[in-house]
Amino acid sequence: MSRTQFERIRGFSNAFFGWGGEDDDLYKRVVHHGYRVFRYPNDIARYTMLRHGHETLNQPNPI
Repeated sequence: MSRTQFERIRGFSNAFFGWGGEDDDLYKRVVHHGYRVFRYPNDIARYTMLRHGHETLNQPNPI
C-alpha cells in the first residue's frame, strides 16, 4: 500500500484500544475505497497466525 492510499483510507482508526478488530476495520475501508487486497499463493508465501496467551489486562476490543 502506498502512502497516498494509506492516507486516502485515513490509516488506522484511533477508536480501537487493546487488541482486535482494527485489521478488519482497515480491510473494510481498503475495499470501500476501491482498492484490492492481494495475497500471494501458498506455494510462494504462507500466512499464519502465531498462537499466544491472552493477558487479563489486554481484553478483546468490544467493538
